[in-house]
Amino acid sequence: LMLLIPFCYWLLTKLIRKFRHGRMGYDMFVLKLPVFGALVEKNILARTTRTLGTLISSGVPILEALNITRETAGNALFERIFTKVIEAIREGEVICKPMREHSTPGFHPLTLFFWVLMGSFPGVMIISVALTAGRNIGDEGSNSMQNLLMVGGFAAGIGSLLCALFYLLKMRARVIDELVVNMVDVGEETGELDTMLYKVADTYDEEVSVMTEGLTRLIEPLLICFLGVAVGFIVISLFMPLVKLISELA
Repeated sequence: LMLLIPFCYWLLTKLIRKFRHGRMGYDMFVLKLPVFGALVEKNILARTTRTLGTLISSGVPILEALNITRETAGNALFERIFTKVIEAIREGEVICKPMREHSTPGFHPLTLFFWVLMGSFPGVMIISVALTAGRNIGDEGSNSMQNLLMVGGFAAGIGSLLCALFYLLKMRARVIDELVVNMVDVGEETGELDTMLYKVADTYDEEVSVMTEGLTRLIEPLLICFLGVAVGFIVISLFMPLVKLISELA
């Protein structure tokens, strides 16, 4: 059962992402994740600005360059932003205006669903441990199993609530910094848009490199600690009811 829970979460996510709104909700969810979301966002900005700058400097028409850049984004929210930019260009507007107006994701119900899903995961795992232990110890350990089920339900509820509140507080945060918009604006006014895009790409490439290096140094000890806590929790959850049962029989 404990192995089945993560698989069900993964399968549900894959199924939801098959739909257009599901993909949008998931991609917005990923961009708001602590640390990892910022890394994904900066990586997308570096890739798209460098692609657009290369195409413009090669003499590709701006609309065609924006269409190609949109396909390289790999994120539904950024694809929507580039679509708005293309529509604005066709109407005779500049690039920076729609980029500034549409860089705030706003609320998406499926994004909230993914945050609630993530928040409930630890509690659901505790419930699965309780159910697994309950089958092993029989009726004698039913009180311990019920207590563990209550803890799991409480953890799932609190986790879901906290994650939902975190999303509601962060949903208005911009995914394209004002610095990027201003540099694009300057590039359009001076006729050196490709040069400004290269500078933006270089800046974000450097930030991604620094963040990746830092995460690489942290991930190994954190992973060891996480696995140790997880294994210890599972062992304690399985053996505490048995210890209590043995003490009662003695």
